[in-house]
Amino acid sequence: MNIMANDEYTKGNPVVIRADIFDTLAPQEVSLFYRSVRYRRWYRTVPMKNTFGYIYEAVIPADKISTGIYEFCIAVKRDNKNADLSGRR
Repeated sequence: MNIMANDEYTKGNPVVIRADIFDTLAPQEVSLFYRSVRYRRWYRTVPMKNTFGYIYEAVIPADKISTGIYEFCIAVKRDNKNADLSGRR
């Protein structure tokens, strides 16, 4: 998996995170989980859509994110099993 996310985003704009998901079979489901480092108790979830080839994309609406540092995890479901890759921006 290769995550394509900027280090910074402009306030008031949606946040777009893309990932290359490489596997022999297409995933059943790909989801982005994200949370502010200030609120470590829960993640919000955004489904990722296949945009082209192996590329999946999630869009976090501008009104669902505020200024700060965020942690995220991309979960890939295949054969009813999950794999994930974490990151921080």
